[in-house]
Amino acid sequence: MSASPVVHRPNCENPEACIARGAGHCRRCHMLAAVKANWQDPAFREKQAAATKANWQDPAFRERNAAATKANWQDPAFREKQAAAVKANWQDPAFREAQARKWAKKAVQLAGLPLLRRNVDRAKALLDEGECMDVAIAALRQERAA
Repeated sequence: MSASPVVHRPNCENPEACIARGAGHCRRCHMLAAVKANWQDPAFREKQAAATKANWQDPAFRERNAAATKANWQDPAFREKQAAAVKANWQDPAFREAQARKWAKKAVQLAGLPLLRRNVDRAKALLDEGECMDVAIAALRQERAA
């Protein structure tokens, strides 16, 4: 029995891996499109959010999740994979910028200042200079008092 030739579809998510033999998308790409369309629907998102919230309210679910997470982190291969993923994220300048803004916002909140752009920019500048979070918060508070 010979294998059928693979016809790559230009509209598929990953044409090199596409196994579509007829018109349209391969099954994987069709499912990706359907899932993406579902998440665009506010009613679907609301239903999913409610289900997720209900799951996390269940002590048995939380216990199972905690046990699975703990077991995963005990596995050296999992830890290595996670460390590599984190390292790869930090190599991305866009990720680093987003994290810097998050930390700056946190510093502004901890300093008791309103989340205005000028406050966040000032906090980011302090953190970019190499100041630790505590020093940046103290400087923001001092500038507010002045």
